[in-house]
Amino acid sequence: INNISFSTRDRSFIYRLYSGLLYGNYEKATIYHIDVNPRCAWCGEERQKWLHLMLNCPAVEVVWQQAAGFFDLPPIATIKWLLASMDDPEKDKSLNIITTTIAKYTYWCLNHSSQPPNIEGVKEWLRNTMDTEYVIAELNQKIYKHLQKWEYIRTKLF
Repeated sequence: INNISFSTRDRSFIYRLYSGLLYGNYEKATIYHIDVNPRCAWCGEERQKWLHLMLNCPAVEVVWQQAAGFFDLPPIATIKWLLASMDDPEKDKSLNIITTTIAKYTYWCLNHSSQPPNIEGVKEWLRNTMDTEYVIAELNQKIYKHLQKWEYIRTKLF
């Protein structure tokens, strides 16, 4: 997890995603008795569980497909693929950053927007994350490491 992000907030999100501690509307309504509609706001699926939210919702699948095309990623097929991409420190860090950012942005859209995620939002989140991490890297005198980590993504975004 430390290899993916300098940001404590991002590492916390990655830990919760990896540990299954993120919840869709269905889990919020049934487990915690929070007053939310258990349906998926984007496609109408009767039970919006976190797996549906991250991978199976048609609105989210579009973002994954667009990201795979834009960033030259392998197609995402299962949650095991998503978790494996974040778990293996030997894998390309760009893949880890992109998959984590898509997951974070999707979860943010669920909680703060009526609109489903889109590729332009993912790009904006990547730019913001890169800028935030640059400030942290500068404070920790790890600029070179930061630039190496973000090199591939920068070439795609700019």
